[in-house]
Amino acid sequence: MLIKAAQLMCFLTGADSQLKLEDKRQWYDALESGYKLVNDQKQSDWAVEQHLIRFPSAERTAAMWRWWKDRHWPGDDTPPDEKRAFYSDLLQQTGQWLKERPNTTFVWTERLDAMEQLEDVAAAAVEVAVDQTLKVAMNNAGPDGPRSNVYFDGAEILSKKHLEPERVVELAQKGLAQKEIESKEPVNDLYATKEELDYHKYYPAFSRLQILEFEVDGYLQLKQADKAQLLLTQMDEWLQDLKLLVGDNPRHKKSYAGRLTAYWEQMAREAELRGRKLDAMGFYENALLTRLDAQQKPGTGKKDELADNAHQLWSGLGGTDEGWRLWYGRRADDLANQAGLTWEDANLPLPAFELADLSGKTWNVASLKGKVTFVNFWATWCGPCREELPRLQKLADQYKNRSNVQFISFNLDENPGLVAPFLKEHQLAFTVIPAYSYAWETLKVWAIPANWIIDAGGVVRLKGLGYDATEKWVTGMKDAVEKVQTAAPTAIPSAK
Repeated sequence: MLIKAAQLMCFLTGADSQLKLEDKRQWYDALESGYKLVNDQKQSDWAVEQHLIRFPSAERTAAMWRWWKDRHWPGDDTPPDEKRAFYSDLLQQTGQWLKERPNTTFVWTERLDAMEQLEDVAAAAVEVAVDQTLKVAMNNAGPDGPRSNVYFDGAEILSKKHLEPERVVELAQKGLAQKEIESKEPVNDLYATKEELDYHKYYPAFSRLQILEFEVDGYLQLKQADKAQLLLTQMDEWLQDLKLLVGDNPRHKKSYAGRLTAYWEQMAREAELRGRKLDAMGFYENALLTRLDAQQKPGTGKKDELADNAHQLWSGLGGTDEGWRLWYGRRADDLANQAGLTWEDANLPLPAFELADLSGKTWNVASLKGKVTFVNFWATWCGPCREELPRLQKLADQYKNRSNVQFISFNLDENPGLVAPFLKEHQLAFTVIPAYSYAWETLKVWAIPANWIIDAGGVVRLKGLGYDATEKWVTGMKDAVEKVQTAAPTAIPSAK
């Protein structure tokens, strides 16, 4: 394979002098792919950079590519200091990029993302950024105007920063109107999976509720209780519609719980605005209990306004700190200390594939049958993955004498040439299958690290999300393997 790739690179590098291809976009694409095949990351990066220098796109320049090349968005469990450093750097970078590309919508929306996550950004700077984002998006939009996410982004940051409530209401209303237009756009279901079709039904209903929450928040900040109450009635109806779409999907259940929590919180704030403190306390309790039951934690490093507001009202009504601790604080602490890894049940056949591991062995679905297979999804650029992999190696070693269990991993690096040196450096020896396209495009694994347990019949039974740095990781993994091991293999579901 490497010999053929090397021959290809000789041909490609010799072709330029004969065919004068240096001013062709496709030439640099071919060079990038060819250098990846011969594991020459430096030259592959050179080809990408030259492509962007000669043919800068509306979405990225060479400077943007260089910055993002080794960076990825922080996850929910990223330590607060790391998040702050990332978003501070992103804010600075977007300022530089906008000097070159002041009319690029997505750079402005990235700037809003950075500002939203940082507490020390001046209110005036946020308001100017929202104005500019909307102005640029409007100029770049087609006849139907900007997409709903642009209005959503503006309303979200202003709402969370408690700025310009009138503008929050205006942006939310425009976002809802645009979302209505977008909901009528046809979905290309020719190659769609059942999971994708389910997502396209659920997401529009979910996102319109999010936008409506910002409109309610604007009216609450404006102390217009009557207008907020009318929208809360509408929100209750939309929640019932969303509940019908949840089904058995664990992710939908969790996201629905998030919207329900927001509804009860806003009901509490509306009741407080009218002076109905006991009603408000009941609504706050519903919001907190919904969040606890769904095992949803406040974001790391962020102020928990829901709990703070509820506690303040509790104290105002004569509740003691000890009573609050017994009713809420203890459960919240238990949840905070729980493992970051969660499992969701699945009952889907693993889609067909045929891929070679780093040793040249070909794997497919048939290779997995007859054994319980533990599949880890990772990439060299993923920080939590790098922490998890040594523990995965130890876990695989513990099962090496079990003939009915096997461990493999799907690597999600776009450049497979990075993988072997990484494994050598970190002394990892489990099976690694480069699977960038299969994992992203077919399996829709968009967040890592992730771990799947597949039964002996080739059916995905459990999906593990996230990573826990405590010893609970080992227990959770073993329990998941044994759970699937002791259960009978699942009959492969019908394609219908």
